[in-house]
Amino acid sequence: MAFNLKKIGLVCLMGYLLLGSARATDVDLPVVELFGKSYYRYEVKKKETLFSLCRRFNITQDELRRANPSLANGLKAGQILLIPFEKQAVTDEQRVAGDQPVTGNNTENDTANYTENNPPIETSDDEVTDLSIHYDAGDLPRITLLLPFEEQATTAINERFVEFYEGFLMAVDSLKSLGLSFEVQALHVGTGTQKMEALMDAGALDQTDYCLGGANPAQIALLSSWARRSRKPTILPFSSRIPEMASNNYLYQPLTSQEKMQERLAAYMSIRFAGSNYVLLKKEGVSTADDTSLSEALKALFNQRGTNYQERVPDETLDELVTSLSDTYENVIVPYDMSLNEATRFVTHLVAAASKQPGKTITLIGYPEWQAMSRRNLPLLNQLNTFVFSSFYADFQQDVVRSFQVNFNQTFGKGLLNTFPKYGMMGYDLASHFIPRMVAEKTGAQTVKGPTHLQHAYGFRPEMSGSGAYNQVFFFIHYTRENRVDVTLLR
Repeated sequence: MAFNLKKIGLVCLMGYLLLGSARATDVDLPVVELFGKSYYRYEVKKKETLFSLCRRFNITQDELRRANPSLANGLKAGQILLIPFEKQAVTDEQRVAGDQPVTGNNTENDTANYTENNPPIETSDDEVTDLSIHYDAGDLPRITLLLPFEEQATTAINERFVEFYEGFLMAVDSLKSLGLSFEVQALHVGTGTQKMEALMDAGALDQTDYCLGGANPAQIALLSSWARRSRKPTILPFSSRIPEMASNNYLYQPLTSQEKMQERLAAYMSIRFAGSNYVLLKKEGVSTADDTSLSEALKALFNQRGTNYQERVPDETLDELVTSLSDTYENVIVPYDMSLNEATRFVTHLVAAASKQPGKTITLIGYPEWQAMSRRNLPLLNQLNTFVFSSFYADFQQDVVRSFQVNFNQTFGKGLLNTFPKYGMMGYDLASHFIPRMVAEKTGAQTVKGPTHLQHAYGFRPEMSGSGAYNQVFFFIHYTRENRVDVTLLR
């Protein structure tokens, strides 16, 4: 069966993941299958009412309300409804024409399974697949996703995990086009451990080669134990603080922890800005023991190396702070960790204060969340010659990123969520990195590469004998005074 993302629709209802869309025989609308029943997926238009919808689709209001509990809050334009209908039998002519409905599989374990078995295809010399890959019949590499949907399917958290899965599927499509053959199994496990334990006991993970999931400490602990018992590589993509990593060499942590980034960044900065006047800001009333910001990491390193620095509690307008800066040396200001709103106010005040004393040379160090500042405020970072460290960065002017956004919109009929980082890109990058690795290990291929990453860079290695593999790569993003954005990868 050919894999076509444009024939896949994703609908979350009451915590269940559904796969599939199809052309109805009498109404040209997407179709989903839920618990053996068929529904049109319909977007409410302006001025439509329950009465007009029921008349159009020849159903009662009770039937419509039972299928859509959200109608208890009223009907509004843009709302997505499931319209129940009796599916007609598919004729031989429709099968030949390709109109046969594509449905998802929902088992008693609340699972959604997607399996794709395309044979390798020939590729040109400049494509990135090793053509010597050998697949044993009936034994394709399999990656399993454990999707932690909450029971209230309309939550923002669910929307993020749906987008993550959609991005993952787009990478699957790209990898298939490169000639890779593998299976993807997606299982809904909720936010607790009960469903995950039941799936493990039932053997649902026995045939997997790689596993990806774990959205909270309880799930991560359970997955870590399973990975050790089964000796299966397990990717934990949603947390940067995982105690189990220290003693389980089957685990992978893609998100670099802020503490690890700060340690390496402090060493890098002591060389990059050698001879500068360092000004480390601290928050009034916060003790050193509670301070986990970059300024505290730098202070420890500077004390160890005998490097001079100032430590200050900033004033409200930052006028006093700027007045105290050196007229001779470059002033590297390292603020404490703050919310995005606080950071926006901080850089606004700092630009205003610096404009009153143009003889001062300022370089500002910022935190990952600062990338999410509005377009109106991002130029302030350029004015302050700002460096931001982060485990993710996407250049939205880059062709490959723009192409992904366009394809995502065309495939799923929506744009990416306004989140930071972008969960669709996270899913895409993880699939692009780990599936080729899985295929290479399973088949013994020498070289299997995936599509270009959009938002992440990966370089995994253990930090000690017997530990899991941490991602050791992160971005140092420079908003230059010349209004450029230069990016350096630190390892």
